Amino acid sequence: MTMSAHFAVLREAKLVEAEENGTTITYGLKLSVLEDALSSLAEAFGLDIKLDEESDIAGWAFVLAGLGYAIVWLILPVDRANAVAMSIVATTLLLVVGRTAWVVLTRKPALPSAVLWR
Repeated sequence: MTMSAHFAVLREAKLVEAEENGTTITYGLKLSVLEDALSSLAEAFGLDIKLDEESDIAGWAFVLAGLGYAIVWLILPVDRANAVAMSIVATTLLLVVGRTAWVVLTRKPALPSAVLWR
């Protein structure tokens, strides 16, 4: 299966956005989908958590991954650049998902106000 076929599946699932410019297609991860999934997970565990800070961190992580991706394509031969660049993106995705899940699962729910004012 080609990369285009993989991305087509992700597009159909509405997990990525695609921007076409001539013969070039640029794909971007929809972080809102990840945020919604993690919010649902937190809700399932009864946690009331706002993920605004995590969204900011994830956004910057992917910006840096994109820069790394571009640099790899500039300095490495094509046969190596694809594997290294995709490894950078996959690692970033795993780190963002892992960190966000860790934050969600390790936060303690707020204490009821009756307990705070004894």
